[in-house]
Amino acid sequence: MSLQRPLHLLRLTAAAPLALAALTGLPAHPSAAVATSSPHLSAGPLNLKLVWSKDMPGVQFRASSPTVASLDSAGPAMVVGALNGKVYAFHLADGSAVAGWPAQLDKPIDSSPAVATINGQPEVFIGTGTYDSGTGGGYWGLSSTGGTRLHYSGSDPNQASEPVYATPALANITCGGGTDVVAGALGQDSYSLDAATGSVLPGWPLFTYDTVFSSPSIAQVGGQTLVFEGGDQTTPHGGILRAVNGAGRVVWSDQFDDVVTSSPAVGDLGGNGQPMLAVGTGFYWAQQGLPTVDSTKLFVINPADGSVAWSRDLGGYTRTSPALGDLEGNGRTDVVEAVQGNAADPNFGQIWAFDGSGNPLPGWPVLTPPGVGAVIGSVVTADLTGAGYDDVLVPTGDGLYIYDGRSGALAASVAVNQIGMQSSPLVSMDPNGTLGITIAGVNTTTHDGVIFHYEVAGGSIGSSSWPMFRDNPARTGTQAGTFAPAAVASGCGAAQMSEYRFVAADGGIFDFGKAAFEGSAGGTALGGPIVGMAATPDEKGYWLAGQNGAVYPYGDAGNFGSAVGRGIKVVGMAATPDGHGYWLVDQYGGVYCFGTARFFGSTGALRLARPIVGMATTPDGAGYWLVASDGGIFSFGDAAFYGSTGSERLAQPIVGMTATPDGHGYWFVASDGGVFSFGDAAFFGSAGAERLAKPVVGMAATPDGRGYWLVASDGGIFSYGDAPFLGSTGAERLAQPIVGMAS
Repeated sequence: MSLQRPLHLLRLTAAAPLALAALTGLPAHPSAAVATSSPHLSAGPLNLKLVWSKDMPGVQFRASSPTVASLDSAGPAMVVGALNGKVYAFHLADGSAVAGWPAQLDKPIDSSPAVATINGQPEVFIGTGTYDSGTGGGYWGLSSTGGTRLHYSGSDPNQASEPVYATPALANITCGGGTDVVAGALGQDSYSLDAATGSVLPGWPLFTYDTVFSSPSIAQVGGQTLVFEGGDQTTPHGGILRAVNGAGRVVWSDQFDDVVTSSPAVGDLGGNGQPMLAVGTGFYWAQQGLPTVDSTKLFVINPADGSVAWSRDLGGYTRTSPALGDLEGNGRTDVVEAVQGNAADPNFGQIWAFDGSGNPLPGWPVLTPPGVGAVIGSVVTADLTGAGYDDVLVPTGDGLYIYDGRSGALAASVAVNQIGMQSSPLVSMDPNGTLGITIAGVNTTTHDGVIFHYEVAGGSIGSSSWPMFRDNPARTGTQAGTFAPAAVASGCGAAQMSEYRFVAADGGIFDFGKAAFEGSAGGTALGGPIVGMAATPDEKGYWLAGQNGAVYPYGDAGNFGSAVGRGIKVVGMAATPDGHGYWLVDQYGGVYCFGTARFFGSTGALRLARPIVGMATTPDGAGYWLVASDGGIFSFGDAAFYGSTGSERLAQPIVGMTATPDGHGYWFVASDGGVFSFGDAAFFGSAGAERLAKPVVGMAATPDGRGYWLVASDGGIFSYGDAPFLGSTGAERLAQPIVGMAS
């Protein structure tokens, strides 16, 4: 994938036309009477009392959804961002402004505020910068009095300051016990920051190649804390959903034929105590006239491995984010998704509800009332009547509509002809013990900002409810319960890193730990010996590189070409971070690029003191290092030089290298097992002083960079730091020697 910033910004601009009519907050057509808006009859009246409202001339609330935070002694407050770059906080009890607020930030705000306690005090985290305000923006942390305590602006190869549209999720993901801030950007990176210090976490940012509108979820899955987020892709056209660990490494990824703008929701949809993930997609490529099938689908996915449990075509674009809830009152989790137009009618709006097996619930789907049209903001759920099941609150361009969860009947509508919404409502417990409903948007007449706060007696927020955008103030997108991220993340140690593979010169593959066998070239007639291997980002595939330039893909590794016939002697290979390309390097340092791998330079025209023996790439794929057998380093692209052994007298030649997760350091290994550390690469030990049965031929680092493995030509393994020993072939008789490994 080769993404250039001008194309990227064009996409943001081109994606706007369908949305622009709704950005004003106006309905697509004049509103009809509520009495004719639904074919179902309500189970009974739902009486909402308007407690306070705010008319805010010159202010516009767009995609930012309110949350609740107790910022001072006067009780809980609603917090929301606006397009004027301000973050507002008003007490739920009476609408009075919290002292110190609003807070003025640097750019317009579409991101929704998230809240967590840092060092004993409540703090608000939010992103700034929007898709239609140009470059600029970042991550902000605000104190309880509205003061700036954290500000970080990310950058990528094509822009110095990335806007942040996504809503930050707040949880510990690194096993350190502190809160972290995770969100993607409208650029080419997703960041995770330490919420207390603002520093970028080790292994981050994750290079995403394209924009991220989707807000992340964080959940406990399979014994580890994982981050799930959707994204955009330019090459190939489509979108992506990623699972990322605390070290910023992709655990698995799913490809879609349209952008994934929708934010994932995690909960017990199967009713079996196991987490499942619900997500929609987006409509960018469909709007460009490309054929898509995913742009109108809701997906339910196993978050442990990315496999699709079921999907349903909703007949409209699933750009909004799903909500979870117990709509039938049977103790089972259901999923609700609203649609935002379709190919025939951009104003088409409909709301669907499914049980955990993908069956539509009785009374669902329901159309939005005549003249109301597409749903842009995401729905939320709560038990508004106290009847023991969740109802569905649907924000629209012409008021808030509330549907009875059990029947799908329209139960109430508020602020019709008064407010246009692209955000989600907030359902909260008010200080007086009643249930509160807060909505923010624009006045449909003046187009100025407006906030309404209602109360309804007798309701409740249950453990299955989804009462606000991303479910909770920390915006983790995870239903309350066993899957919610723990105070201290899990799975950051050896259990998370428990796999590696070897390859032999004949293409035989040896798997250890959780690594799955995806095939080998062991029985294939090869044009030359295998010299190396590289794994796909989700570890579900790998490539083998032949000395003659041949490439052999297995599992989910794609075939992007080879260098056969060029008369070269390949010595190594490396994969791109997105898994859609790879590099081959020959003994002279000639670099050959395939798929999304970009050329940044080579030593092919230089006279080298010693031959090249290996290569490693930077985390964003925008650079690489070549290493020679004397430890000489050659840096290209954004790969920095951190030192070499080119001027030292080595006992044995260098045979391989690997980089640290953040790309700010690297290790070399010599054939006698000696390890040389540079930059932020820590030394954890070596086999240099040991008597080896066979020479070392390669190395690989653990995902967090706190350990590494060395492999010998007989498949003997040497583990250091947090790298666990999972087995070896040191005691086996191999047909051909081991030549490389991947972790």
